[in-house]
Amino acid sequence: MSHAKPRRGEGRDILDHLSELIDEDSFLYLRALLGDLAVASVHPSSKFLIQRVLRAMDLRSARVVVEFGAADGVITRQILPAMHDGARLVAIERNAQLCRRLERLDDRRLVAVHGDVRRLGSILSGLGLSGADVIVSGVPFSLFRPRARHELLCLTSDLLRPGGRFVAYQMTTHLIPLLSDYFSKVETEFEVRNIPPLFVFKAFK
Repeated sequence: MSHAKPRRGEGRDILDHLSELIDEDSFLYLRALLGDLAVASVHPSSKFLIQRVLRAMDLRSARVVVEFGAADGVITRQILPAMHDGARLVAIERNAQLCRRLERLDDRRLVAVHGDVRRLGSILSGLGLSGADVIVSGVPFSLFRPRARHELLCLTSDLLRPGGRFVAYQMTTHLIPLLSDYFSKVETEFEVRNIPPLFVFKAFK
């Protein structure tokens, strides 16, 4: 039985085609999304979302900052200039390829960790840190099972120092009642100038 030879370009991976149509950062982000559903959105964060998140974080006096789901460092790069010289940023990313991008950022205050945010306690203790002043998350909680959402929020609250804050940017408002279970005060904003538009939650311990 004979088989026709494939035409040139036939059978190429769809990602090969996409790489020719979109910029490198968006392509890397989309490829990570398709391979790892714990990446928060289909496009890197817009400057408007980043500015809103940074205002919510209020890093002026923060000594230890943790970023959940740092991806390729779009927000990480903006957090670093807002921190003071003696602060530390622990950026956690479970996708190995994206984490390698983080590791290339040249800043002595940054520690890029390839791991699971649910191991935050052991990650911090391994760095000689007992807690954090600010935790920011782009991890999509909607992809977690209900029990896992509660466990991560409980862990986040436990590892925040008194007066600390947790900032999360999400596509839905499903986190509001959960945040109220673990934090004393919760504020909500909405940024429409992003793909997709996202809610920004600010929760205080």
